[in-house]
Amino acid sequence: MKKIPLIILLLLLMAGQVWGATYYVSTGGTAKGATACATFLTMAANQTTPAKTVADMTSCQASLSDGDIIAFKRGDTWAEQLINAHANITFTAYGTGWPPKFTGASGFSARSNVAGQTYYGLWFDELPVYFSSTASGTQVSYCLITTIITNHSGAIQAMGTTANIYNNIIKSRSLGIYINKSDADVSIINNLMVGGGYIAPRISKVAGSCTAQNNLFFGAHSYPSQYGVNTGCTDSGGNIGMAWTDDIGITDVPQPPAISSSYSNPKVVIVRDDRQNALVFLADIAAVEARGVTGYRETLADFAYNLSAHTAGTVTSLQAAIDAGHEVVLHSSTGSAIGQAAPYTAFTISTTNGGTNTITIDAGSAKTLTLTSSGNPENNVSIDWSVTRKEVCDLKAALGQSTCTSLTYAGKGWTITPDSNISASLSLSSLADATCSSFPCVVALDKGTATNRFFYDEIIAGKAVLEATLNRPVYSFMAHQLNDSASRAYIKDSELYKGHRAGNVAGTSAYLDGIDIWNVYGIPSIAFANSVDTNEATVRANTRTIYGWAKYSRAVITTYFHTTAYITSEQVGWIADEFKRLGAEFMTFSELMDWIKADHTSADGITYTKTYIDIPDFYLRSGPAINAGVDVGLTTDADGKRICGKPDIGAYERCSKPFF
Repeated sequence: MKKIPLIILLLLLMAGQVWGATYYVSTGGTAKGATACATFLTMAANQTTPAKTVADMTSCQASLSDGDIIAFKRGDTWAEQLINAHANITFTAYGTGWPPKFTGASGFSARSNVAGQTYYGLWFDELPVYFSSTASGTQVSYCLITTIITNHSGAIQAMGTTANIYNNIIKSRSLGIYINKSDADVSIINNLMVGGGYIAPRISKVAGSCTAQNNLFFGAHSYPSQYGVNTGCTDSGGNIGMAWTDDIGITDVPQPPAISSSYSNPKVVIVRDDRQNALVFLADIAAVEARGVTGYRETLADFAYNLSAHTAGTVTSLQAAIDAGHEVVLHSSTGSAIGQAAPYTAFTISTTNGGTNTITIDAGSAKTLTLTSSGNPENNVSIDWSVTRKEVCDLKAALGQSTCTSLTYAGKGWTITPDSNISASLSLSSLADATCSSFPCVVALDKGTATNRFFYDEIIAGKAVLEATLNRPVYSFMAHQLNDSASRAYIKDSELYKGHRAGNVAGTSAYLDGIDIWNVYGIPSIAFANSVDTNEATVRANTRTIYGWAKYSRAVITTYFHTTAYITSEQVGWIADEFKRLGAEFMTFSELMDWIKADHTSADGITYTKTYIDIPDFYLRSGPAINAGVDVGLTTDADGKRICGKPDIGAYERCSKPFF
């Protein structure tokens, strides 16, 4: 029997409404250009001559009529926001293959600002769907919403007055649905909701009203709870909460983050940060070994220059840990400045000396920093690093400071005030070539030159010091968060660094995010334990949750642990034991970076993001979602195939075969 097209079925299921024309859009179509809208729409009304972009149709929105349908070709992707200011129109799909995908622009993958718009059988990826306060009567049905947002605004943000959200698959790293308007009235039925950030509910209502019925919340420990629908949304029954260990019946809910695993079990990296935690790092290893966990790896992010060096006993223990497969890496104690705003200042020098005062920094052949006062020449000071590395502490010593313990120091009429935490260990060779004709003088770092001297000498020297201390090879990493592309490019292009690691203290950091493969965020200790929940059962439960989120978003897991005030070695033992029981693979941070980079290709062997050639599988094989929905008046699923019996929860019917 000939299959009835989805568009015809849409006409039938909404009988009684006056329908207009159907217009087709494909990435292989024709751009509008200067063509008049009347001519262009006549062409787009034929599948053989479709429009090319969302923008083409939006530019002709005034020529559309109530009841018109805009159909996008299955399998095509638009890096555009799906938006059209004409009310009472339907966006849907035609052809075969996965639903047409919209990766969005300007913060959203789709945006409804007017009444009566319907989204049916589409895929909204990366960015959320938004119904503004001027929208009403919006309906989203049989769509895939797989966002990678990491804030608390939701994959679907319903600010409009009324909305129906039926039979979608919603996968988000933070909230699933967010409702915040006093007159909002949102009906949420038959949706399969996967993910949700750390302690984030799948549905959150701040204002207005909403009802939730026959939805499946995957990853929730129990339902109802903060992991399902919060108390502001009415539970109309039939909702299901499932832990990640249960069988949801779907082999894959795609859209991996920029850093992604093709393997079934996540990679896990445990990191202790900063030199003062070296003994804690060793205690972690002992606690894990005491539990009989095999294959465990841990990384200590050390830095070379500190006021208190490692003792001989600590060095011996660190060497033994490295020989056993653990890792000590160098991270720059000056790393926080690489992302700060220009002029990337290191410290400020002011003076009370008389006459003309100058500072001259020559990082070329002379390799000197000189402070000169014509009024008090007896206070002139010059530091030479042409033979050995010199840092700010050496400059302070020349001014009379006996030990480098005070961040701000005054001597010989000069005062040195740090502008960030980098000053104490900063190599003077990392300063810009500059002179100051007036004081106070803000000393700038040399960043972005052809030789990339910014921190260059410091990292080389620091790596040498740490390697000499440990008598073992180490890798260099940049620490702290990089917020600009220039800083990330510097890390990528400099041969000094294997990568960059930062901590993300946001609540949704239970998902690992990657700005690019060189910029890895770590999960903070609060995701595993906090001041209230420190017992073993809770820490293990949180570990299972994080593992489940990572597994079903196909992410890797890195941690960002500091002192025992945040997480103890005993708790690390519980975490490692639980990860091992679940089947995780432990890696050092360097091993992780090598593994990631080995899965990327480009002219220089590295790309910032990874496009995986995957065939996702949203289809239900089994599980409680089958025949668990309620009738909402729709007769076809996301493939355009018929609903058989009671609707399944989600976007696809089990009784309908996949299109391939």
